[in-house]
Amino acid sequence: MKKIFLFILVSFTFLTALSAQTTQEEADEIVQERMSSETKFYAVYAKEDVQPEGITITTTLGEVLEIDYPCWVYYVNYTNETKDKYLIVKENSGNLLEINVRNDARPDNLAEWRTVFPIKIPFTEYSGSSSVSSTFRCVYPNNLDFNPNGSLTIINSYEEMEHYVSCTDSSFFDIDFSKQTLLLACGRAMQIINRMNTTLLKNGTNEYTLNVIIRLTPLTMVERWYTFVLTSKIDENAIITLNYQQVK
Repeated sequence: MKKIFLFILVSFTFLTALSAQTTQEEADEIVQERMSSETKFYAVYAKEDVQPEGITITTTLGEVLEIDYPCWVYYVNYTNETKDKYLIVKENSGNLLEINVRNDARPDNLAEWRTVFPIKIPFTEYSGSSSVSSTFRCVYPNNLDFNPNGSLTIINSYEEMEHYVSCTDSSFFDIDFSKQTLLLACGRAMQIINRMNTTLLKNGTNEYTLNVIIRLTPLTMVERWYTFVLTSKIDENAIITLNYQQVK
């Protein structure tokens, strides 16, 4: 395999140098600015410390690039894509180098890298309560733990789904569990619910957070709520945390 010493052979983007020595915070800002225009879903990871000169990266063309200067190293993992990339920030100038790589060539120890910032994961939501207009055209869910602190169930098969809901809406059952995951969150509020806000974030290689914010009215009444979140397949060994908040 041919090894290429990286000087000016790879196209890269120059950014204005922020200081004589680019700090980790400044390098993060450079990477965030670069990724701000992306329309695909992704997560960004970073090595904790400045990497010495001599690190090597294999491109999508099979070429081995050797970086000949100290730098901050970032890895961009795209959701449901076959190609990822490295972003290299030169320590002494803040110049940015972008290198495309195959998705299967990601670092073996990526779980140990620092997560630079989480990404929002797209999903379809079916939710409701007794006071919030429901988007869920099914029989009220079954066998749920309406815990005041909220509870989360990960559903990966029709058998599991049918345990929690009976549904006459055929579109809801049109789920390919080989490609999709269904998350079921539910809970109990002590006041009438005004509205619900839900987001799903990817925080790391195999870590996710489902945020459910319940906005309450001043009216006092015990009310149950639930939300089904349908998204692209999540690894069954992934850690998914429910972040449930009630806001007045």
